[in-house]
Amino acid sequence: MFKTSIVIWSKFDPNELDIEDLAREALAESDSFCSSVEKEFVEFVEEDPDWDEERGSVVLSAEGEDWD
Repeated sequence: MFKTSIVIWSKFDPNELDIEDLAREALAESDSFCSSVEKEFVEFVEEDPDWDEERGSVVLSAEGEDWD
């Protein structure tokens, strides 16, 4: 799978929003913005410290998707 890490700067406390809303705010360029992005391929996702087993297993088990 591919892992993307994004840095978002904001004038407000980011703990008030979930990750999806925080990203939308940064894209709207209101009181926050994205300043950098890192992309990498992770072959063994279970060994990555940022891997979320609950959410990731849903994505990996999606029907008709090829993750190889």
